[in-house]
Amino acid sequence: MIWRVLVVLCGISIALLGACGDDDGESANADDSAPATTDEPTTTSTTSGGPPACIDGARPLDIGGGRVAAVHGDGPSAVVLVNQIEDAPCRWTEFAARVADGGRRVVLWSYGTRDPAERQAAVTAAIDATRADGAEHVVVIGASIGAGYALESAAAANPPIDGVIALSPGGEPGERARQVSGLGSLTAAVLAVASKGDAGSTQAVAQSLLDAAAPADEELLALAGATHGIALVTGPTAAEVLPSVEAFLAAHAPA
Repeated sequence: MIWRVLVVLCGISIALLGACGDDDGESANADDSAPATTDEPTTTSTTSGGPPACIDGARPLDIGGGRVAAVHGDGPSAVVLVNQIEDAPCRWTEFAARVADGGRRVVLWSYGTRDPAERQAAVTAAIDATRADGAEHVVVIGASIGAGYALESAAAANPPIDGVIALSPGGEPGERARQVSGLGSLTAAVLAVASKGDAGSTQAVAQSLLDAAAPADEELLALAGATHGIALVTGPTAAEVLPSVEAFLAAHAPA
């Protein structure tokens, strides 16, 4: 009789563990199993308040709205980084250190909100605060949904910024339509990077955004595979992407 009770209890425990293994449909290994074309949620997100603690020696910069950015490096030009949907600025750390080592200041920060309109406004505020901090040239680099925010804020920037690098732009169809409608006033130089196998942000999607923009200085770098967002400059494709990124920065954000 005792062994029957133990078998039943073990069965209940296993069932409960199976039910708790998923959170809103995400597996415990969501980062490993999610398609490369999505901005998967992550537990490394930060909230508004203090600056992201990603790189030692960074100094704080108040960008308004209760947000404080971390500025790493120095120089006359600044690169403002715009996060993917999960709002994890420290995913940029390796790339940010590389940019700063090239003689530019890098601005890392967190949206601190999930509201798209508030996120868009925060990008504009980060650009304005970076200018007020003394940057002579500003380039904005956004990844995935952040690439769309970067393009939109660049189109509205007054005075215009120097350039935008859009990594996997246009992945959200609803956002894409709105972005296309607002890009006619964009005059900053643009470098877009897209993977041919990225179902959300294909070469054709990235090209449609460039077609909607006004600048004569624009380039689309199309890659094989399905690498998405920040991973384009930190993962296996970095060796192919970074030379184009660094050439763009040399032209539009001189060290």
